[in-house]
Amino acid sequence: MGSGISNSTAFRRLRWTSQDVLVVVKTYPTPSAKHVETSCVAGVTRGSEWVRLYPVPFRLLETPFRRYQWISVRLMRNLRDTRPESHRIDPDSIVLGDCVGTSSDWAERWTLVKPLIAPSLEHLARMQKQCGKSLGLVRVADFDRLDITAHQNPMWSQRELAKLRRDQLSLFPSCKPATLLQKVPYEFHYRFRCEGRTCAGHRMQILDWEIGQLYHNCVDRYGQDWEKPLRAKLGDELPLKDLHLFVGTHSRRRGQWMIVGLFYPKKMADQEGRQMCLTFSK
Repeated sequence: MGSGISNSTAFRRLRWTSQDVLVVVKTYPTPSAKHVETSCVAGVTRGSEWVRLYPVPFRLLETPFRRYQWISVRLMRNLRDTRPESHRIDPDSIVLGDCVGTSSDWAERWTLVKPLIAPSLEHLARMQKQCGKSLGLVRVADFDRLDITAHQNPMWSQRELAKLRRDQLSLFPSCKPATLLQKVPYEFHYRFRCEGRTCAGHRMQILDWEIGQLYHNCVDRYGQDWEKPLRAKLGDELPLKDLHLFVGTHSRRRGQWMIVGLFYPKKMADQEGRQMCLTFSK
């Protein structure tokens, strides 16, 4: 049964709250009818709670932030998105804090991220059905391969270009991106097994901004030979580390999980031994 309270009434009852958030995820931007282009940002509060910040027109922000940087920001629950972690932000309220670095084999990042690790993707899928959970972190137990496929629409459509080229609306009246957003004309998927006992394997698309930027950097440096260095990094080098995946559900297809960020500290000696045991036991 409905609550009898309209969305407009509920919005009036909502209040902005200030939160400290450690940014751990930024997805590659997409064209937006309202904000020119937007990204999905996910982070963790000091109480180890997930928050999704969307929409974030990141390249238009006067106060841009980095991954693994603490920010103080005003948040409001986004009632147009039923995923419980989803919030709107007040972009003018962003105050930059400390960055969490990679010294001592990512020790400080490990301390902050470790409480978020889920037992498996299967566990997250059950939690999604039970309580709507839509963000998580899982460890890759067995990496299979990287799939690279040409995008069905490798160029922006005329409608998408119109969104990207027009001036900003009143939310960001003085800002517009310095350059037109480049489309990534390929899709990248990981095939892997998580740590679930009954895991039969997963194939998941990677939407991480850093991977889109890696593609552009490889094209700029190597031209038509971009694929080999990209595979060397994304398909060979990173899976040799203690690879974990930040995952999130699609806004409309709630049962569809996607990789929205990668976490790859150095593999510790005990983890290397564990992985050898798993390999030899197959």
